[in-house]
Amino acid sequence: MADQLLPSVEEFFSRVERANFRFAVGSPEFGHSATWTAFGSGSEYYIGARNVMGLTKISLHSSGICRVALTDTQFKALAEQGLVQPPDRAFVKWNRKPTPIIGAHHVVTVVFPTDYLKLPKPQGTVKKPLLIFDAAPAGKAVEVGFFYSREEQWTLEAKFSRIGKAVICTTLDNGDTVSLVTRITDFDRSVLPSQDQMDRARSTMLTKELHNIDDEHTGMFWNKPDDGGTLMLIEVGGITLRRKE
Repeated sequence: MADQLLPSVEEFFSRVERANFRFAVGSPEFGHSATWTAFGSGSEYYIGARNVMGLTKISLHSSGICRVALTDTQFKALAEQGLVQPPDRAFVKWNRKPTPIIGAHHVVTVVFPTDYLKLPKPQGTVKKPLLIFDAAPAGKAVEVGFFYSREEQWTLEAKFSRIGKAVICTTLDNGDTVSLVTRITDFDRSVLPSQDQMDRARSTMLTKELHNIDDEHTGMFWNKPDDGGTLMLIEVGGITLRRKE
């Protein structure tokens, strides 16, 4: 953790509304990610990039059902704009394991490869503070993981220290705790689709407000976890779209 709006980590966390945690990854040397937000609402938990939060988000429900899906508002807006609605709002749907009493279940990881950090530095405000995690060295990535548990935080944090740094936790109304844990790892570019795969892929337009197809954009790629598995979502900047003739 490096750059925060306020002068000390202690003061920063005293102002963070733990139900709505904003973060990004980056450095002056490499560039920055989009701004992300993670928050609990009742017994549900949501994760998403701020610039697409009104379009799509990750939803972790108390029922155990987890989704990467269009928001209901955006799904309805597709028809209003004359765009094609997919058959289901959810791009990905899986069931997480029951929340353990001891230990933690790894539900989601968002990956920020340093070589694809392309955005300008995001800005927070006093009312909406933003924590920027240092970018990993070139060729590596920062991983931000989300874990479900019911274990006491003082013992759980010691366990997280074996894999990374526990940053913040949110206790939901049903007693589940969602912990955000960061670490630096190697990044294998081969996990990303090739340009040929991108060209052959089917896509769904989410908005007509695409000003310049030749501009570089920031995209997100994810796996489709089996029940009990972990969603791995990768943020990739510098994507250029191509029109299909």
